[in-house]
Amino acid sequence: MKSFGRIVLCDMMAQYNVANSYALPNLFVAIPNTLILHAFNIRDRYDMQNEFHSSMIKWIYKGKIMLKQAIVEGLE
Repeated sequence: MKSFGRIVLCDMMAQYNVANSYALPNLFVAIPNTLILHAFNIRDRYDMQNEFHSSMIKWIYKGKIMLKQAIVEGLE
């Protein structure tokens, strides 16, 4: 990271039920590089939900957003 770089921290849903969280293991890098950390959560933007859905549908339809799928048949 460059000095005064910006890092956006988004909801950490994958870490909610993990016994040994790996969240921010390299936080010590932020201080000597004077990094700016800005966290947000989906609950902060419920007011934009309808606009998001409308825009996302258009972007997917136009091919600007590609969906990735991995389909595996059977059980291991």
